[in-house]
Amino acid sequence: MRMPEKSTFTVGIVIPVFRHSHLLVEAIECVLAQTYEPAPQIVIVNDGCPQPETHFIAESYARSRPDRVSYLYKTNGGLSSARNAGIDYLLEKDPSLGSVYLLDADNRLEPSAIAKFVSALTDSGAGWAYPDIDQFGLQGSTGYSGDYRLCMHLDRNICEAGSLISGDLLRTGLRFDETMLKGFEDWEFWLAAAERGFRGVHVSNAGFGYRKRPSSMLSESQTHEDSILEYIKSKHKKLFDTRNVKRIVSEEAPSLAVVDLAEEQVLIGEDPLVPERVISIADFQDEIWRALDRPDMFSAPLQVVFSRRSLAGDEMRPFLRGLIFHLLNSHGDSEFKLIRLDPAAGENQATALGDIAKTTPAAVAHDGDFLCLSMRTVAGVLRADSLSWIFTMLNGNDATLTAQKFSLSSPLPPAMSVPLTVGVFGFLSRMKDVERAASVRAPWSWRDSDVDLLWVDRFGGSVPSGSHGFPLKPSEERRSIAFVLPIMDFGGVEKVTAQVGRVFKDAGWHVSFFIFGGDKISMALDQLSFADDITILGTMDFPQWTSPKRYMGEVIPMASGALNSVVAAFQYFDCVANCHSWAFNQVMAGLKAKGVLTCAYVHLFDETPYGRHAGHIPVTLAFEHTYRYIVTCSHTLARQMEALGVPSSKVIAVQNAPSYRVTDLSEELQLPATPREFSDSHRPRLLFLGRLDRQKGLSRLTTLYDQTRDFCDWRFVGKAILQQSGPTLAAGISVEPPVYQPDEIEQLYRWADFFILMSDFEGLPLALLEAMRAGAIPIVTDVGANREVVRHGENGFLVSPQHAAREAQAILGNVQDDPDRMHAISAAAMADMKEKTWPVQAEPFLRALENHFARPRSTGNGQAA
Repeated sequence: MRMPEKSTFTVGIVIPVFRHSHLLVEAIECVLAQTYEPAPQIVIVNDGCPQPETHFIAESYARSRPDRVSYLYKTNGGLSSARNAGIDYLLEKDPSLGSVYLLDADNRLEPSAIAKFVSALTDSGAGWAYPDIDQFGLQGSTGYSGDYRLCMHLDRNICEAGSLISGDLLRTGLRFDETMLKGFEDWEFWLAAAERGFRGVHVSNAGFGYRKRPSSMLSESQTHEDSILEYIKSKHKKLFDTRNVKRIVSEEAPSLAVVDLAEEQVLIGEDPLVPERVISIADFQDEIWRALDRPDMFSAPLQVVFSRRSLAGDEMRPFLRGLIFHLLNSHGDSEFKLIRLDPAAGENQATALGDIAKTTPAAVAHDGDFLCLSMRTVAGVLRADSLSWIFTMLNGNDATLTAQKFSLSSPLPPAMSVPLTVGVFGFLSRMKDVERAASVRAPWSWRDSDVDLLWVDRFGGSVPSGSHGFPLKPSEERRSIAFVLPIMDFGGVEKVTAQVGRVFKDAGWHVSFFIFGGDKISMALDQLSFADDITILGTMDFPQWTSPKRYMGEVIPMASGALNSVVAAFQYFDCVANCHSWAFNQVMAGLKAKGVLTCAYVHLFDETPYGRHAGHIPVTLAFEHTYRYIVTCSHTLARQMEALGVPSSKVIAVQNAPSYRVTDLSEELQLPATPREFSDSHRPRLLFLGRLDRQKGLSRLTTLYDQTRDFCDWRFVGKAILQQSGPTLAAGISVEPPVYQPDEIEQLYRWADFFILMSDFEGLPLALLEAMRAGAIPIVTDVGANREVVRHGENGFLVSPQHAAREAQAILGNVQDDPDRMHAISAAAMADMKEKTWPVQAEPFLRALENHFARPRSTGNGQAA
């Protein structure tokens, strides 16, 4: 709020006139009758009115009361033009003018009105003071009681043009938009004032009278409402930006409350991890009753999530926003939505999200952990004569709940001693109050309310009906980025994404990971311990493939009914990076329209068995226009993308680095690795570590194994990720399961003399870089970007895909003939990898995004914000 410089306001009143000459006298006289001192100065603006009475009346008053009344005549330019002319005249006459009131010629004021307006404006330090709308002619009254809330103003015009505007606001140069000739120009003016940091203040029973007739400029403007609103939103893109709206709602009228029953407190705000307020359960219950009794003045959250598990610790932090998002979005029309936490079990203790299913209360009564109720349901319970129906639903035998299991591979937070349903029923039982219930069923004001904060759209249309955005409050100081992956398992894409995410986190960004399409995370969560959010979205009923259309031979995803919900999930992030999620390409156009910076992170061209390019990159190219940046894992791939038509300004090459840092290793393994020592009797040790998918040249591996197993020791580590037909490793080859911890991986590399990779196609394999850093000599096929890091005969060996097994056998057969050369190659591999760290490699990506957000944003009128 901006306080006026002077303690005593001087007031100017602008009366624009066009075709209201027969009513002008009443408007002037009601201003002359004002009790406020010093007496307000009046300027009548004749906006080229064709009725001669207008000129006669205005000129007569100006001549008879020159101390109080001025008269301006101008050619017709519309209501905004007339108001602006009056404002400019008053400010030129008195540059330090305290405030200006706008009175249309067909409206009127009671004698004490200006005094009330000035008092409210002075006491609050607001930018403008606005009244209720009390109509005469066609009678009716609309109330705008309570604190000014910008989130309500974004949805509807809650401020009449007949308001008192502070001189400080007008001296910023703000004026009414003279191009808006079809109405709502006052709404646009107030929003422009709010965009400049000013806020309004309501004046109760101000004494403003609004003349209502069957046909008026306002009623006619409503026929053009959609096009006018489109213009307003386009002009004020920054104000209507979804991230800005989310911040405004969180501060003014949060839509979410999380009741932590274990800690006996309530977190209120759009973001449960950054709540606006933390209050007691008793205080929250009182706030609900207050909002039900006076929804025109007080707000209550639209959704209430009850938690049996303590939210005070760190166990749930990276998962909490995602679980709440599921409760708000993924349970259809069910009024009772529940999530059950289980300790993860099975292979690698994968963190997993189960399917939603109807269930009986008895099945979840003792181990349910999160329950979501809408405020509509809570209000229905409190207004009902009895709690019997809610008791039946929460404790009966009918399948009235939808439940979802979430298996967590980290320790579960402590829980309260009683079942969740008992805690919720107790919460509602303690609120039940016959006297209060009767009160909220009675009318609360003789005026109709236009700002019912329980049900009005407080998000101004930024969230699609039936959808709820991710419960993250965007920060103006801290940028946010969401990385979207189709799976999170053993693959290089996941490891790269984790390391790039860590770089952004270290640079101060809010970093989130989403699994879109998959239902579990198999990699160790300690590798994501830095993340702000880890969310398994599953499919969200979003079809993976819905189109027969193809681009470069690949099926492309098309829009589905769930598209708006998916867009809503990500619209509050500053940047969203799609890391090989095919279906997610379809979401990017919607996010781009929301002002989100969209990126694709691509790693390699897959190939069919016959060598045709396939996989994620052709689909990315089909949607290239929806991406601001396309990030590649190598310079080779960057050149390929440019050759396929991607503008070079869009392409950012981020050459891969090892997927873990030396500092991630145990103290013993942090001791430097040493180059391999060879002798004329040394038996080479060979390691394959990776996915056992067709891409990895499994038939070549089998052939090389058969040709060398007599004089080499082999270890195969990994598993198949993709379900596909084709060659596999020979049945007699022993395969060790994949390892995920850096210590275990590093020990494998340090065991090996040679790292073997016989791939058909590649990006820039992380395992190659990690093995070289540990001193293992690479023998890899000359595909993808392997040549960027392997210099044949200097720091490793490149073999042709056509003769890979034969060429690799020859290299291994000569190890004993020149041990010094092999030692030097191992040392060179280590030296070349010494400087390849993720903070260095990912710097171009980080710099591009930070430069993007450092640039001033356009306001929509060609000027910088």
